[in-house]
Amino acid sequence: MKRLISLCSMLYLTFLITGCNAQKNNSSEVTKNKEAISVFYQKALTVNKETQPTTVLTPLMAENYTSSNSSGAKGAKELMGQLEFFWKLIPDLKWDVQQVINNGDQYVVRSIATGTPNGNFMGLQTDGSKSFKIMTIDVHTMKDGKFVNTNHIEDWTTAMQQLKPKNGASDETMKVAMEFMGAMGKGDMKKMMDLMHDDMV
Repeated sequence: MKRLISLCSMLYLTFLITGCNAQKNNSSEVTKNKEAISVFYQKALTVNKETQPTTVLTPLMAENYTSSNSSGAKGAKELMGQLEFFWKLIPDLKWDVQQVINNGDQYVVRSIATGTPNGNFMGLQTDGSKSFKIMTIDVHTMKDGKFVNTNHIEDWTTAMQQLKPKNGASDETMKVAMEFMGAMGKGDMKKMMDLMHDDMV
C-alpha cells in the first residue's frame, strides 16, 4: 500500500513538473511573439529615424511568409518593398496598436494608422496638407517569434475620403485610386508605379 501511495505521489509530481514546464515554455513563446509584434508595428510600420522596414522585418519573417487581404496575397519581399515606398510617401506614418488578442499561435491586432501623404497616394494627388486616421485589423499566425502569415484589412476607403479635395475627386480619380489599392494589396509594384504621375514627389 505504501509503495502504491509512493508511486502515485511520484506520478503526480512528474505530472505537475511537466505541466509547469509546458506552461513556462508556452509563456516564453507568447512573450517572444508579442515582442516581435511590438517591433513590427513600432519599427517597421511606423516611420522612425533608427530603422528601415527591410532591416527590421527580414529576421522576423518565417520562410514562405504570406500577407493576404481581399485583393490577394504577397510575400515578405513585396511587403517590405511596399513599406519602403510608404515611408517615402508618408513621412509621418504611424501604426498605433490599440489591442492585442492571443489565441494559440494566432494574434489579432487592432491598430489606428495615421499619416500625411505628400504625393500620389493610391491615385489621389496629395500635397501634405491633409492627414488620414483609420482603423486596421491584422490576424498574425506566429511561431517562435516569427510571422508565418498575416491576414489584414485597412480602411483605405475612409482614408481617401479624408484626403480628397473639398470639391471632391472625380470618378476617374477614384477609379485610379481603386486600381492602385488593388495593386498594393497584391504587392504589384510595377502596376503601382504605372499609376503614379510623372511629377509625383
